[in-house]
Amino acid sequence: MTTPDSVPTCNEEAERAVLGIMLLDNTCIPSVSAILAASDFSARKLQVTYEVILGLRAHGQPADLITVSARLRELGGKGDVGTYVLTLTNAIPTSGNLEHYARIVHELASKRRAEALATEYLEGRLENSAYLEQIAALRNGQAKPREVRVLGVQTFWNTQPSST
Repeated sequence: MTTPDSVPTCNEEAERAVLGIMLLDNTCIPSVSAILAASDFSARKLQVTYEVILGLRAHGQPADLITVSARLRELGGKGDVGTYVLTLTNAIPTSGNLEHYARIVHELASKRRAEALATEYLEGRLENSAYLEQIAALRNGQAKPREVRVLGVQTFWNTQPSST
């Protein structure tokens, strides 16, 4: 029997693969950004990295290991930011599956959002009609996820990046 605790709500390997492929091939960024929002990533570090990649490309700059590492440092990244960004490109199964990985990330983000809505409802922080409206919007792909902006990154980068 599947319990709520046993249902996966993130796949960090898929999230890291999406970012790694984007770093290695900037031509795929538009197709990924059509599927994913920064808030679809489960970890703040990955959300910020995604925003940096999109921001660089939006300003006509390349988004690669060097430029993304430099921008993360400018935003207050601590530790070995370059190694963290490099780890994103180390374990990419295949770039041909990028859109599949992006859909995995998006679907699991939808599960996290539904779980958060249910928790708010059960704790009495969300009225029944608002809950039903938001669940319907989520189900129809019309939910407006909270976007992450790269401001305030300093507190986020206070720890060394993981090597996984």
